[in-house]
Amino acid sequence: MNEHGKKSWWERTESLDTQWMSKSLCVEIGPDLFFIEQGGAYTEAKQICQMCSVTSECLTWALAQPGIGGFLGGTTEHQRRRMGRQAS
Repeated sequence: MNEHGKKSWWERTESLDTQWMSKSLCVEIGPDLFFIEQGGAYTEAKQICQMCSVTSECLTWALAQPGIGGFLGGTTEHQRRRMGRQAS
C-alpha cells in the first residue's frame, strides 16, 4: 500500500488470473510499443493486438487497473476510461 492507504496497481492484480500473460504476443516484444509518449500512435501495437489470442483477457485485466496507461487489450487508456464510465 502507498502512503495514502491505497493498493498499487500491482497489488490490485494479485487476485486476478494472469496465466494468460505468458501466451500474449507482447510478452515477446516488450513494452515500448505499448507504452508510448503522449500524442504518439499505437499503430504497431494495434496490429499486434489484432493477432493476439488473449486480447480479451488482457482487456479484462486492463479494465481492473484504473489509471494504467498504455495500449492494452486492444484499447488505449482513454478508451478504457470511457468503457468504465459506461459500465457504471
